Amino acid sequence: MESFGERLSKLMRSVGLNEKSMALLLNVSEQRVENLITGYSEADLDVILRVAAVFNVSCEYAAGLSDEPEVREDSDSKEILIAERISPFDGVIMQKDIVGAAFIDKNKTHGKDYFGFIMPDDSMVKARIMKNDTLIVRRQNFANNGDVVIAVVDGGDAIVRTYNRTGNTVILTCEGDGMKYSPIKIDTVETTFCILGKVDEVRISF
Repeated sequence: MESFGERLSKLMRSVGLNEKSMALLLNVSEQRVENLITGYSEADLDVILRVAAVFNVSCEYAAGLSDEPEVREDSDSKEILIAERISPFDGVIMQKDIVGAAFIDKNKTHGKDYFGFIMPDDSMVKARIMKNDTLIVRRQNFANNGDVVIAVVDGGDAIVRTYNRTGNTVILTCEGDGMKYSPIKIDTVETTFCILGKVDEVRISF
């Protein structure tokens, strides 16, 4: 399988684009394009999605997960990429953490940004979210009480919990073994806390 840089270079050659033109299309610097091609820096999800859109190829192909460039979307579905890890610092998904793709109902997106996330543990089994299930996540930084969210607390790994807030206090509740996973109480004034997205759908792993 080609690296992302090799694939990007191949796509650019196929239509005669140089690094300067590619930078304009991706809304990044020319140096960033050069670094992506040489492998000096890694692509993130946003860059991969832009490459897929510019060259009209599938997101899986742009991410280097498939050798089939054909777009499999139809009028009713949209392709999203699935990650097994999200950066705890800025919520960015890197190419190395993308493990596959899924299709969601295009009518539900209404211009909203979605991604897939592999459930990392068994902290939400009572909510019928099992380890290794694929979560379809709407990227947003807010939630309503009772929503299941992906969140980061004090720069730790992304966690999946039920969200409830009163004033400056947030409670992130697990739906699993209470002896193993305890609720997390957060003072949002004193603790670094952010929501990366809301879980809209769970796809069971068999």
